Amino acid sequence: MALTKELKEKLISPFDTSEIKFKPTAIKDGKALALPYIDARTVLDRLDEIIGSENWQDEYDVVSSNQVICKLTIHGTTKSDAGEASTEDKEPLKSAVSDALKRAAVKFGIGRYLYRSPKVWYRFDDKKGEFIDKPILKGKSDEDHLIKTENRNNNVNAHTAISECAVCRDKITNRVAIFSKKYYQKPLCMKCQNLAIKELEDS
Repeated sequence: MALTKELKEKLISPFDTSEIKFKPTAIKDGKALALPYIDARTVLDRLDEIIGSENWQDEYDVVSSNQVICKLTIHGTTKSDAGEASTEDKEPLKSAVSDALKRAAVKFGIGRYLYRSPKVWYRFDDKKGEFIDKPILKGKSDEDHLIKTENRNNNVNAHTAISECAVCRDKITNRVAIFSKKYYQKPLCMKCQNLAIKELEDS
């Protein structure tokens, strides 16, 4: 099965804001520059959800105790990148593996938009090591705008199960339903979306 345009678009689609985290990259005068990021588990969930756990593989080459190279393969296409952990990290190898996976995933477009988002300074408590004001991701994608508009019109949350798959009748979230209607003209769960792609390729 090839990495189709539809699959690529699903991979690069924005994450729900609840999945986005922020870390301080610079601290000055009681403020810190907030860098948005996703963790490795979020990347794994995206791969399993869109590609299917049996259709992607990851391999790691350990360069040193805190440096790792990840080779991420999706439907026969492999891309790689290096990850690194800080010397202060309690589990440097584990952190390096997570960093390498996220960097390799970015080469497939997963979470790449986060690197382009404006970086904003927020009030920061240096003693507690946390933001006083909750950082907010700046900038909106067309898909996020579409989803928020639909949510507002329907008065529902993006993760509320408000529909069901037109094929298998499983409950699906508002986000999945909106995305599916855009490409398949009907609400489909991720499993039935993947089956629909396969049927198109086999026809």
